[in-house]
Amino acid sequence: MNKRLKRRTKAEQFFTDLEEAISNSYIAYLRYLNHGKKFTDAESIKAENLKIKNLIKYNYALLPREKILYASSLLDHINIWLKLWEKAKNDQQPHQLDKFCFENDATFPRDDVAMLLAK
Repeated sequence: MNKRLKRRTKAEQFFTDLEEAISNSYIAYLRYLNHGKKFTDAESIKAENLKIKNLIKYNYALLPREKILYASSLLDHINIWLKLWEKAKNDQQPHQLDKFCFENDATFPRDDVAMLLAK
């Protein structure tokens, strides 16, 4: 029996990948909170945030007009977070299992992300 698989459009694949990266970032954040805010877990958050940033950056043209503002809000948050993360890393020079925290007044744009991912 030969079934035809529905091929995803580039936009559908982009949104699937974006949703997965956002979910992975959240899981990494929960692990960070629940395991003593270790530097190694903060690195996992950073890696996922970079995936999100690059997905949006390289697929920006696939965003529907009504979702551009939401994607920009998420990018702004990630860019601020990454700058603070790098500064804290340079200042603290942590080892993998060291506690790693930094001040961050830029809250995660939860509502904008929900709108970005809404079908």
